[in-house]
Amino acid sequence: MVTKNSIIFLFILSFLGQGLYAQSPVSAETPSQILPQTPSQSQLQSSTTGGSSATSLTPSSNATSQNSAKYHWYDGENKMSLELVPNQVIHFLPVTGVNAATPKALKLQSSKPLKGGAKLLHLTKESYLKYLEQGEGLLKAGSPLFKEGGQFKALPGGIIVSFKPEVSESEIQSLCEIYKLKLKKKLSPEGVAEVWLIETPSGLESLRLSNDFIENHSNIVANSRPNFWQPINTRELKATDTRGLKRMK
Repeated sequence: MVTKNSIIFLFILSFLGQGLYAQSPVSAETPSQILPQTPSQSQLQSSTTGGSSATSLTPSSNATSQNSAKYHWYDGENKMSLELVPNQVIHFLPVTGVNAATPKALKLQSSKPLKGGAKLLHLTKESYLKYLEQGEGLLKAGSPLFKEGGQFKALPGGIIVSFKPEVSESEIQSLCEIYKLKLKKKLSPEGVAEVWLIETPSGLESLRLSNDFIENHSNIVANSRPNFWQPINTRELKATDTRGLKRMK
């Protein structure tokens, strides 16, 4: 026969059993414990700048292959490779409002004036890595020195953008406003598809912007390429390039 006391005892057991079950850990393999990951701030920034972000253009400073890193630009449908020349930076002079002196934060091994108003800076490895990370934040009107095949090139700033025939100047202006850039000079005659020189910062940022225009705005952009600088006298750089490579070994 079930008594009043036995009923109370069964009720207490039932209550304790529920409490112990509620506090028992859930297995790590339980699907309900796998939560969606929230993207980090850096992931959000890179997703809003398109497929060619600044991060993708600047290799990590602790990478051992820093000085052999390769970049690219577009010549029509062809993807052209650029290779860094180790520790070499071009400083473009004279530039209005830009101090011609090398910032103290950059340690020089040597410097050399070039024909055409530019200077070749041979930096220490540490300063070179710092410059690649900070760009114009460290050196205004400067660019890493690149090689493409047997040619030396640098990025003084500006990109040359060819737009599709149906694109109006107001649409071009709107695209520039997205990037906070200015139209500098129209390069095409009236009555043909618009081609513009667009102002950008110097160095790797101009390369990033050039690639971003063609990779992410191909609905209105036919082609986009950096406004490359090339030396008047290639022999000036060939000798310096050889010395720089030897010092890196």
